[in-house]
Amino acid sequence: IEQYYDFVYIYNGQNKSSPNYVFTGDTDTIPTSYLFLGNSFIVVFESDYSVTYSGFHIKYSTLSTRGKNGCTECGYACLIEENGVSCYCPKGYNLESDSNCTDIN
Repeated sequence: IEQYYDFVYIYNGQNKSSPNYVFTGDTDTIPTSYLFLGNSFIVVFESDYSVTYSGFHIKYSTLSTRGKNGCTECGYACLIEENGVSCYCPKGYNLESDSNCTDIN
């Protein structure tokens, strides 16, 4: 991705009215993870075609909400992997040390 000339837009759900995340090629703004609620998201790549680079890579995983698919350790949602369970909270909530979510407002 050519910085400030190519963009990756990520939308939660199937509505493209306003992106939830925009990557501009600035490596300082790459999130380590981004949580979307629901069962779909849209990724749009926009390029000016002036320079050719190798592209980008996105990895995604599905989460189980509390009580589903063995998710009992977390207050909201969890990702169950070989090496353990990672807990997640929706936007606007903090993950506490007891694996529950508290509203930041």
